[in-house]
Amino acid sequence: MDDLDAAADEPTSRPAAILPPQITTLLRSALYTELQRTAENAPTAGPESSTRAGWMPVVGRLNATVSALEAIGWEAAGEQEPLVITLDTTMIAALEAEADHWHWLSEQTRTESAEGRARAAQLVSMIENFLAGLAEKPEPVMIPKEAFPLIRECANEALPMVCEDIQEVEVDLWGCARRLIALKDLLDLVGWDESEGPADDVDATAHARTLTEVAAPLLETLSQNVSEYQDDDPDKPKTEKELRVLRAIDTAARTILS
Repeated sequence: MDDLDAAADEPTSRPAAILPPQITTLLRSALYTELQRTAENAPTAGPESSTRAGWMPVVGRLNATVSALEAIGWEAAGEQEPLVITLDTTMIAALEAEADHWHWLSEQTRTESAEGRARAAQLVSMIENFLAGLAEKPEPVMIPKEAFPLIRECANEALPMVCEDIQEVEVDLWGCARRLIALKDLLDLVGWDESEGPADDVDATAHARTLTEVAAPLLETLSQNVSEYQDDDPDKPKTEKELRVLRAIDTAARTILS
């Protein structure tokens, strides 16, 4: 089994959960901390600061963190209410980092009061109990390197469709702008062409909605081609593999959005 077949067979899931108000508040704080840490890790000198390869890991983490904050709200609107939300790996990692932070504080006898250490230990217990109650830890939606050309083809075919929509008499310009930005971000992730694509598989969790939108037309085309090929057609195995891989990525993305 090659990498494309393995990618097609790998299951992906996301646990839906009810976030209690205090967990939501802790998560929001952790995500802001993650934004700050990511910004601090941005390349500032040397050749990396002027290359795509140097910036894309930072941009990817920033996009994922921003998406998480968009999902839970950048700030509480009045009194924080419980949230029913589909968790992703960025949120899980942020909560785990927050638990580590409070665990460290709970052990600082020189700088923290007994009351402060007790409160920190209580927060650690709260986060750990919440994480332990999840049905299943989420796995990221990964796009294997071998599937970059497929995703690139999907995005490139979607770009002129958005441009056509802009020409309509009644057009949602902001909606079209968001679609173009989303396509640009997806192409940034997998590379606009083969010469600038990443060297390894990429985490496309933050691009799940865009993936489902752009994959649909090519899935239909590949399915039709497979059905029309003769069994001895030399192109049939390759097309079947492409269909299987793209369908697996699309299914993983739809699982998140559901």
